[in-house]
Amino acid sequence: MQINSIISIVAGSETAKDRRIAVKKSWSKQEKEERRKVAIDSQLRLASLIAFLDTDGSRAKDLKQLSPCG
Repeated sequence: MQINSIISIVAGSETAKDRRIAVKKSWSKQEKEERRKVAIDSQLRLASLIAFLDTDGSRAKDLKQLSPCG
C-alpha cells in the first residue's frame, strides 16, 4: 500500500469539499471496507443503546452504558 502525504493529496483543491473528495478518493478498497464496517458497527451499537434508553429509566446505569461509545 502506497502512503501519500495529505498535502500532496489535496494540493490542487481549492474548497473544503474538493479536499474531502480528494482524500476519500485516495483510500484503498481495504480502507473503505474497514471504514464502512466501523460505521455500521457504530450505528448498530447506537441503535441498541437508544432502544435500551427507551426501556430503562435508570440514568446512572445509562451513563455507564454510554461511556464506551464516547
